[in-house]
Amino acid sequence: MNNYAVAAGFVALGSLTSLVARSGASAYHDGVRPLLPEYRSGELSGQELSRQAWSLSAGWITWFALPFTLVTRVATSHLVFLLPEVLGLRRSSRTMAALAGGVWGFAVFLLVAGMRALFPVLPPAVTENIDTIAQPLRHALYLFPIVAAFFQWGLRAAAGVAVVTLATVVGAGRLHALPGGLSSEGLGLLVGTVVIIAAAMRHRRADPPPVPPLFDTNLRGLRRTALPLLVPIGALCGALAQAGALAGDPAAALLLGSGHRWDAAVVGLFSAAAFAPMVSRSAATSASYSTQGYPDWVLSAGMLSGSPVIGAAAGMGTLTAELLAAPRVLAALNRYPALAELGSSMRQAMTVVIDLAVLVGSAAAATAIRPEIGAAVVVGLFVWNEATQRRLMPVAVGPVGVIVTALVAALASVGR
Repeated sequence: MNNYAVAAGFVALGSLTSLVARSGASAYHDGVRPLLPEYRSGELSGQELSRQAWSLSAGWITWFALPFTLVTRVATSHLVFLLPEVLGLRRSSRTMAALAGGVWGFAVFLLVAGMRALFPVLPPAVTENIDTIAQPLRHALYLFPIVAAFFQWGLRAAAGVAVVTLATVVGAGRLHALPGGLSSEGLGLLVGTVVIIAAAMRHRRADPPPVPPLFDTNLRGLRRTALPLLVPIGALCGALAQAGALAGDPAAALLLGSGHRWDAAVVGLFSAAAFAPMVSRSAATSASYSTQGYPDWVLSAGMLSGSPVIGAAAGMGTLTAELLAAPRVLAALNRYPALAELGSSMRQAMTVVIDLAVLVGSAAAATAIRPEIGAAVVVGLFVWNEATQRRLMPVAVGPVGVIVTALVAALASVGR
């Protein structure tokens, strides 16, 4: 995709996100969806819900999505989706909602394009070392299912998953190349994910409780209310992900930005499995859906596509299939209750592993960029953040430290 097509994609994505939030059919933020029934019934005004959405989203935009977008030159989903839904809820007319969301989408494009244009003129110490942030994370990917198994079942189960994943990593490492550039660690993550999901499905209820009629009605109603709006969003997400301009969580953004597309896609699949139970149950109770579906398998489908057109078709198809299958997914969660518990453990595992791996990678990158201050900046920020009860999200501390170090290096090069 050329820059004009990418810009149009971000503008359209921002506009559609604002419109779907204004309709009350969908919200990206997990904390906003439970409030949408009150909004649709008129008990909660759009202005009030917009204020609440902003209070929930501001920190995610500023101290989660923005630092990773700056260091990876890839827009993260939180940066793209959160503010347009705040703006869409605030605007009284569809036209103004679409316009406000589109303006933000264009601003995100300018940020990404600006960082990509700026990157080549930065000092070599910055351009050659900033992707070091992603290296510890990439080599620790297979820890996700191991740590999730530990949280879910304890040390013995984690050891069993570790044996399988390590055997996969070592065996795949003996091959010269895996399909698509997938790393041995990424393959270990994929195999480990299958293992823990299969283990969770061993615990099956012989006589599961039926899905409440209201929940089933809510999910089937989404085909009429949410599907027409979300299908084009899925297509745009798939196309932008294929172009390398959009990623989901920070781990996927770091991997995609450093050129490891298949590893980023596998992380997206793990994330989708982790969030699917929460998204399904939230949709059943609120009659509203996640704007991007299960984070982030729509993006993974796009990343693995061969062209933007195929990426758009893949994104549209995965999100459509997900919505159509929503009632069956909820029924499966009733039959296999451990899947929902495992989803929570998987999300917790991602947080722990990513936070630590990104901090280590950031310290290494900052040290390589500016040896005399780099590590001190990252470690100092970490200590300050802990002492001030985490004013910054822990995962963003390292990238912020790298940004500060890169600015110092750039200013020093100008003065020469």
